Amino acid sequence: MLPLGSVVPPYGTLSFLLLFPIALLYDWRQPDTLLLPIVFAMLCAYAAAWLEQYQRELMDDASERVQCWCTGAAGGMLPGRAIVYSILGRAFAQYCLYVVCFLVLTALGPLLARVGAQWFPTVSWAMFYAAAMTGAVFGLRIRRTYATLLISLLALGLLMTL
Repeated sequence: MLPLGSVVPPYGTLSFLLLFPIALLYDWRQPDTLLLPIVFAMLCAYAAAWLEQYQRELMDDASERVQCWCTGAAGGMLPGRAIVYSILGRAFAQYCLYVVCFLVLTALGPLLARVGAQWFPTVSWAMFYAAAMTGAVFGLRIRRTYATLLISLLALGLLMTL
């Protein structure tokens, strides 16, 4: 998948597991047909990041209930119960999100691939590599990485002219 630096770190796996089985199912092998499905898979990764943020807010409520239990106040929750609640809740929510995204991409995938092939016929694998490299370097947010990006793009340009 396209590395997005620090934007969506743990959910590259979601987009990988989402896109590659469907790419095998529909026999997508060219970059123009994969472009829009990859964009959809990245949007699914952003949705997973949003879902995790929402789940963290719910876990904050569980943390407060554990603190109530520790102090002996009413409405408390056992620490083990809070851990099981959060693990099962996250696993179930992420699984449901994956299934929904998989079904949507399975249904819309052929349309996305056809539109991508018509609108972006000149997309190449080198362009995918340059976009992925740019995202990874900009995710670092260090001045020296911009120099590395520039040198890498120049090297890629030289390799493309050979």
